[in-house]
Amino acid sequence: QPLPISPTNAQNISELARLGKGTVNDVRWSPDGKIVAVASSLGIYLYNADNFNQFNLIESPARLIAFSPDGKLIASVLGKTIQVWDINSKQILKSLNLDSKNDYVVTLSFSPDGKTIVIGEVWMITLWDINEEISRTFKGKGLNTIAISSDNKSLVSAGNDVNLWDISTQKENLLFNPQQNNLCFIMSIVFNLNNTEIIMGD
Repeated sequence: QPLPISPTNAQNISELARLGKGTVNDVRWSPDGKIVAVASSLGIYLYNADNFNQFNLIESPARLIAFSPDGKLIASVLGKTIQVWDINSKQILKSLNLDSKNDYVVTLSFSPDGKTIVIGEVWMITLWDINEEISRTFKGKGLNTIAISSDNKSLVSAGNDVNLWDISTQKENLLFNPQQNNLCFIMSIVFNLNNTEIIMGD
């Protein structure tokens, strides 16, 4: 039984496999830990996490990817196009072209209920309901990262500022200004499981 990686056994770490082809842009584990997805300039490579054997290839270049909570779908970003793929059939299920100009997608994720894809650009947040195919936009402020609460009611965005949004009303509240607290830009943020705390890192 492999031991968890820790500082005490770091010297014993060894390479198990080299995955993907082309320029690798993003790597994700599926929520159940059974699949490793590698997004590259040649496509999205899918591997069995037990033996790292490739079992599928979605022949579409991707810069960012995200698994749905049930692990059956994968969302991808290339340029201004967001696509949702069925992992087994390799078929595109949904596609969205972003309207924003002179912006750049920095983060991509599914909501905890799997119904919405959260797209964070530097100056814009888009919530895309993939069942109703309806998208809503929120104004970003130098974004680096986004998180949604587990009850799907709140969204927190972080970058130049940290802002909390009510998803239903799109009302915004400024939580925190990093520069005023001797911090740099916030690069990562997450709710705890019962949504009573937010952890952020600069």
